[in-house]
Amino acid sequence: MPTSTSGSHSQVSVPTNDSRSVSICHHDNPSDFLFAVSPSLTLQYETSAIVILAHAQKRINEPRPRDFWLTVWSTSPTTSRSALELILMCGSWLLGDYPIFLWAPPKAEHRSDATSSLVEFLRKRVPDKRVFSVFGPADITRIFTAKWSEATGIRMLVKPHYDAYLARCTKDTMRQGRSMLPLPQGHKTRLATMGDLDSVSELCNRFADEESAPYEFSAEDSRLEAQELIKAQQVWVYEASSGVIACICAAARHSHHASVISKVYTSKAFRSKGFAERLVRHVVQHLFSIRRESVVLYVGKNNSARRVYDRVGFSGIGDQAKSKDDREDWLEVGFDVAITGRW
Repeated sequence: MPTSTSGSHSQVSVPTNDSRSVSICHHDNPSDFLFAVSPSLTLQYETSAIVILAHAQKRINEPRPRDFWLTVWSTSPTTSRSALELILMCGSWLLGDYPIFLWAPPKAEHRSDATSSLVEFLRKRVPDKRVFSVFGPADITRIFTAKWSEATGIRMLVKPHYDAYLARCTKDTMRQGRSMLPLPQGHKTRLATMGDLDSVSELCNRFADEESAPYEFSAEDSRLEAQELIKAQQVWVYEASSGVIACICAAARHSHHASVISKVYTSKAFRSKGFAERLVRHVVQHLFSIRRESVVLYVGKNNSARRVYDRVGFSGIGDQAKSKDDREDWLEVGFDVAITGRW
């Protein structure tokens, strides 16, 4: 694996069942982690791993001592080149701990011995109950959570917290549609300001109530989150007539070449009017204008907003996927422990 002369990481070898050598590296320093993994990540992999990469980039300027990253590498006996097999992130944010985030290359062969060793490696670094849920590509999430449950004796919850597709939009996939027509008179799509705080925090709270089970967000939590998003210029609004905020869309996670949009929520009184499609298109176009090559979102498989994202030009959404290779299934699996954070 690539190494650096700065930062903090430790490395252990993993017993394997074949001739390949496997090692796990522990990175306390986000710069060290990014230096190690960046050569292995093409744009496709960057968009797939963006939640983890974006958090690491944010932590360069906003360090949190308890955050760390684990990477799994394998080397075949015929070459000295190391391949990145798996990334695990244990992170936190304004409102508490994140779930454990996982990433592995799409369609990769997941090694049982490496995953078992990763479970034991993580157990030495955090209490078992810190792992209240795990979010990542469906295949590796199922394997990791089963092994975690087996090792800890903590029961997995039968129903996933989140069962989603990862969808991408690029300039090439973006579609023309009704949202390209002029806005109705008096309507605006724009960056939110502190004058919108009450409206944005209310919509953030409604989004949490409808979309963020099992996590509980209080009105105070939602206000803190809205305030941070507005300060960072990471949330946009659709302003209908009379200055009413009808819809919000956030983009708070960014890697070098990609961004994630989230928290797309329309007040019930304004649904089925095309407002969300117009706002999402506005935000995506803005992200392209600041040199993002791809925009990513996670959309629940039963979420009716799938149609909105498909009309904008997001690919990989269920039946709309061009091929099986274009579709990425993601899962968040919870455990029968007290939830100590949220995302």
